[in-house]
Amino acid sequence: MNTHVMAGSGNFAFPVEWTNAVLILALMSICMILALFAYLNHRTRRPYFSLWIVSWTAYAGYLAAAIGLQESPEFPVLVMMRRCCIGLSAVYMFYGSFYLAGRPRSLRELKFATGMLVVWSAVAAFVVRDRFWITMPVFALLAAAGIYTGIAYLLRRKTYHGATILGIGFLLWGAHLIAFPYAEGSQPLTTLEYFLTAVLTIMIVIGMIVEREVTIAEQCYRVLFDSASDAIFVIDLVQYRVMEANTSALRLTKRSVLDVVGRPFVELCPSLQTVKTAALQMDGIKLFNAVFRPFTEVPIVKGDGTTVNCEGDATLVQWRQRPALQVNLMDVSERKKIGEQLRRAEKLSALGQLIAGVAHELNNPLAVVIGYSQLLAEKSGLDKETVDNIQRIHHESARASRIVRDLLSFARPSEPQKKAVNINRLVASVLETQEANLQAAGIQLEQRLASDLSTTMADPGQIEQVLVNLIGNAIHVLGERPDPRVLTIRTEEAGNYIRMIVADNGPGIPRDIIGRIFDPFFTTKPLGKGTGLGLTISNTIVQEHRGRILAENQPAGGAKFTVDLPIVQCVVTPTADRLPPKIKQPAAGAAKRTVLVVDDEPNIVDLLKMVLTQDGYEVATATNGQEALERIAARSYDLILSDMRMPGMDGREFFETVKKRNPALAHRIVFVTGDTVSPDTQAFFNDTGNRWLSKPFSIAQVEDTANEVLEKEAVPV
Repeated sequence: MNTHVMAGSGNFAFPVEWTNAVLILALMSICMILALFAYLNHRTRRPYFSLWIVSWTAYAGYLAAAIGLQESPEFPVLVMMRRCCIGLSAVYMFYGSFYLAGRPRSLRELKFATGMLVVWSAVAAFVVRDRFWITMPVFALLAAAGIYTGIAYLLRRKTYHGATILGIGFLLWGAHLIAFPYAEGSQPLTTLEYFLTAVLTIMIVIGMIVEREVTIAEQCYRVLFDSASDAIFVIDLVQYRVMEANTSALRLTKRSVLDVVGRPFVELCPSLQTVKTAALQMDGIKLFNAVFRPFTEVPIVKGDGTTVNCEGDATLVQWRQRPALQVNLMDVSERKKIGEQLRRAEKLSALGQLIAGVAHELNNPLAVVIGYSQLLAEKSGLDKETVDNIQRIHHESARASRIVRDLLSFARPSEPQKKAVNINRLVASVLETQEANLQAAGIQLEQRLASDLSTTMADPGQIEQVLVNLIGNAIHVLGERPDPRVLTIRTEEAGNYIRMIVADNGPGIPRDIIGRIFDPFFTTKPLGKGTGLGLTISNTIVQEHRGRILAENQPAGGAKFTVDLPIVQCVVTPTADRLPPKIKQPAAGAAKRTVLVVDDEPNIVDLLKMVLTQDGYEVATATNGQEALERIAARSYDLILSDMRMPGMDGREFFETVKKRNPALAHRIVFVTGDTVSPDTQAFFNDTGNRWLSKPFSIAQVEDTANEVLEKEAVPV
């Protein structure tokens, strides 16, 4: 093999080994870029990297064929392979660049171009003798692909780090390929072209590495940028246009990235224009700091034209090698909502404490009224009208006590006292008590109670309270409209629910408040006419019964409230008489038991003393815990009835003191309380195991409880 060839027409001898060495160097540089592209393709899944892998593989095949042609210059298969590799490299380079520029082409076009190049390469190897004219177009195509790729990168230099190096590298690489057909006749020039290929390929590799490393850092920043909970806008300092916005910013404004980026930020934040108009000399960071101040709410315009109040700050930053403003915004509407819920919870907590105190004060007189009405009902010789009036007093007093209990349940939720209930009977009972109110308001009542209505488990007092609230609201609304005034009460079965409907032909519920009528303290009644708790308590009661309540307007006018209670199959025990049970008379000759009544309310003491005395007990009284201890020290008692809330020593302290002195007597204390839903009170009763009576109580409850406690142990203490 000749190791020297003549360069051009002169006698300059150029070693072939040098050319082979440069070819190997160029081939190694191509292998480097192939490995890099394979890595980038695996990490980024960008389609142009896949196409470029084919392109540079084909170019590596061209260089390998060039090494073979150093040994066999006229071998047709190598010539065909060389031309085919150049053509494939050019086509796949172009198609990859189309994807880089955002203009992808169809796969059918790529297949057609590949087939044409194979034909072209065969013609170049076996038919055409003048290789220059067949080689020149293919190299020109590859050069154009390289230049197009370089231009595509240069156009992206503002967004891609390393794009400038890549752009220049591809431009030079494409430009030098144009000279290849002219250099084929000169060994030194061909070797120089191969050397330039190696150098420019390494330059492209460096550019890709720079882009990849910076892109990784930028992707990490982008992840943090987009995952930030605050809305972030990057704004230029000249026209105050949005250059970048994160995901939270798009979510806050309910806009797309195309609708935000490039838009003047003043259109999103009109306060900037207001402040700038008021102070014309203010600009840049001073302007933004004047608007975005700590604890200052700024309205931001959303895509639908509505505004959302935000708090934020502005910071001077460097964004892609130039100064910019970064505005961080936080939607405060949720925080305000939580704050409002906290204030409401605090208000309800304060209300609960107030109700607990008021309940105790109300339950004392209610217990007296209920007790004495029952005593009156036991009198003989009363006419029917008097008995009916006593019955009404008793019923309304009992209803008042349920209202107090429901208020306590609202402030301190507890499980309803459920039992088998016939809803029709309950509705009829409520309507009977409301008959006078309906007649006074001139309201016509229409009842449509379904026959054979299923039973359910419910707290009858609480369900009565729901109906009373709904009927009371209807009476109030209908009182403001002319005749006819119609109130409709219906019961029916709807699937697995018993449905109660209270409807009126009034003005209906205004659309702007229908979603708020169950909110605590919300009322449309004049000041002093309503507390805003009626519907709230009703909603709470229904939910505790695993039911649902719905408010809506009727098509023909008027409001309709629908209450659904789940059907529970159970047996309802009939009650023939609503009068309190008769007082139990003591058995003749029965030994008298001694009872100590302890309460700071004189009327309660007198009532209990009267009832227990009629039952044959010997009753002593005390108005506070200390006085009761003195009486216990003076003599023994079989039973103690003690109030829980008393001045000085309360029921809890009284129990602990008695327990230390006489443990057996301590367990014969029956507590009387007006606040049975208090968690502390319930926990105390559970710990001691003592019986207790809830104010207001019935006489029968007092008698039964006293008998049960005394029957546990016959020996006096």
